[in-house]
Amino acid sequence: MKIKIYNEFSEEIIKIWKTLENEGSSTIFQRLDWVHNWYNAIGWPIHKIKLSIVTLSLENKVEAILPMGISTKRGLKKLEWLGGIHSDYMGPVISSNESLFISNFEMIWSNIIRLLPQFDILYFNNQVPYIDDCINPFFNMEDAKQITNSYQVHFNDGWEKYINTVSKKVRDDTLRQRRRLSKLGNLKYEILGKDEESKKVFFKKLFKFKSLRYKEMGVEDVLRQSEHRAFYLNMPLQISSLSQAHCSVLKLNGEIIALHWGVVDKDTFYYLMPAYSGPKWAKYSPGKVLLEDLMISCIQNEVKLFDFTSGDEAYKKIWSNKSFPIKLLIKPYSVLGKIYLIFYNLKKWLRQFSGLNKVYKKITGFKGS
Repeated sequence: MKIKIYNEFSEEIIKIWKTLENEGSSTIFQRLDWVHNWYNAIGWPIHKIKLSIVTLSLENKVEAILPMGISTKRGLKKLEWLGGIHSDYMGPVISSNESLFISNFEMIWSNIIRLLPQFDILYFNNQVPYIDDCINPFFNMEDAKQITNSYQVHFNDGWEKYINTVSKKVRDDTLRQRRRLSKLGNLKYEILGKDEESKKVFFKKLFKFKSLRYKEMGVEDVLRQSEHRAFYLNMPLQISSLSQAHCSVLKLNGEIIALHWGVVDKDTFYYLMPAYSGPKWAKYSPGKVLLEDLMISCIQNEVKLFDFTSGDEAYKKIWSNKSFPIKLLIKPYSVLGKIYLIFYNLKKWLRQFSGLNKVYKKITGFKGS
């Protein structure tokens, strides 16, 4: 196979990528516009990632694209998939003729490594067993470790049969909350249109609700950074010929009390950014009511798969009927990389001792990602 490396989003790689994503296998997180938008908003402005996008060709036909880049932090050069924290599934874009890539994977990968710029550590996060319908060979690489799971709902037999597989307690509670909200006024589920004013209001609410939730949880609010907000604000409505951004809200008497930003990609709905209003409405579980409305809407529009993506949150397990593992692969390629891996594993071990972990972070400043 012929290997070529692109260090920028040139017209050539854009054309190749667009063709392969329409004809081959990829998830929403490997769509060109998704990755390109992320790189312009976050990848370069924040992380200064240098692109190393690899194409694999056979007889002038591209069989795979590996969207990778190298970041440098404290002198450590890290080879990683493009997409960062906003991409739940990572891996290559593969043609329908996957066997050509997979059967010779180890040899091909060794040749790619030799051609790439020097780096210290390979850090392949959020790796899935399949890219669409194709095997992801990176998932089964030696030393890849499971870090979490991904959860989905397969709508095989319509809403009634599916909802009866969800626990009666959950169904009854959602119905009770819907009735409670309806007693307070006009409860309405809406899918937003394309006008700029609606988009402006939607994202202002989304960022506000998410920031409040991050504060409640005591976790970092990445949306405080303009670059992370720009990733969502600049995402085109039509992400590819096969995928489209989806903005939905739950309103009570015209007030938005819950909302969701996601994507419809072919026959899959990606449940990505749910948010709901704070203490005023939390006791009514508006997010759960909106989730149910989204699922019903998906079935009505012949969406076959509702994808909660990665993470072991309890609600995903409650609503899903399928799952698969997600893996992380970390492999050193230099002495500095080996030192990084030692510190990474030490930090992972110390996580079970919260006090020691805090001391460790203060001493080293090491965050392990």
